[in-house]
Amino acid sequence: MTKPLPPASRNRKAGSAPKAAPAPMKDYSAVPWKDEGEGDRILIYAESGMGKTTLAALAPNPVFIGIDDGGKKIKNPRTGEDLMKIPNIDTYSDVRNVLQQPALFESYDTVVIDTLTLIEDLAEPFMFKTIKHEKGGTVTHLEGYGFGKGYKHLHDVMLPIAADCDRLIKAGKNVILVCQRMNVKRANPGGEDFLEAGPKLSHPTSEKTSVRRYFCEWADHVFLIDHFGVAVDKAGKATGGQARAIFVQDEIHYVAKTRSTEKFEGNRAISFESKTDDTLWQFLFGGGE
Repeated sequence: MTKPLPPASRNRKAGSAPKAAPAPMKDYSAVPWKDEGEGDRILIYAESGMGKTTLAALAPNPVFIGIDDGGKKIKNPRTGEDLMKIPNIDTYSDVRNVLQQPALFESYDTVVIDTLTLIEDLAEPFMFKTIKHEKGGTVTHLEGYGFGKGYKHLHDVMLPIAADCDRLIKAGKNVILVCQRMNVKRANPGGEDFLEAGPKLSHPTSEKTSVRRYFCEWADHVFLIDHFGVAVDKAGKATGGQARAIFVQDEIHYVAKTRSTEKFEGNRAISFESKTDDTLWQFLFGGGE
């Protein structure tokens, strides 16, 4: 009499696993490419005292993740009341913990990080504590990791900040990153190298690991606050340009952009004549809180 075969599981070779059922295929279709229900990614940079925090305070219903104490002296330009801030943010981990608590922002339309420049400063000690040298030792400065490696680690540590912001943006919140201004030397394959104004963030020679470049590419809008009509003579002396403006389109000597060009009606710069001038937000959001 023929013996029955043992169960299939006993016929398998040792160490083999049953084949998993194939994952169900998703249904795909083409739909209009829109960002309805999402917020905007905005980066604002300027020299100190040019009105970065004031401009952010004019955005729709903002709350501040205020690392820079300068904001405590600024009132809401419309109401004269204190700005709303989430306090006790002292470390890089604090920043991430706050950004990952969406309930904190339910009553607000705009989340302002003031400043991303200082968050990068907080990221360095976090990096030294959590990322060891490849030979196992502790590092106390960027160059301690070896040529270029510290900048790569700093770049990688800053990327989660953008990911945290993206989750808020997908939930409908605008996110404004405020930065100080810094000039860097840019390589020009077609001619002489040149100085470029942009946000004060890490920008090593290898632009692949540039935190500055990453956040400028990440943002939907990069806005520079500066004096309009500044002229520089051959001696390097700047003249004119008393009026303050917000630049929304780039030129070779500064970074600026917008992915909503049609909203700005072809204007290169937008008025910012007084602390209550919310022309920028009127163009971008329709002018209402």
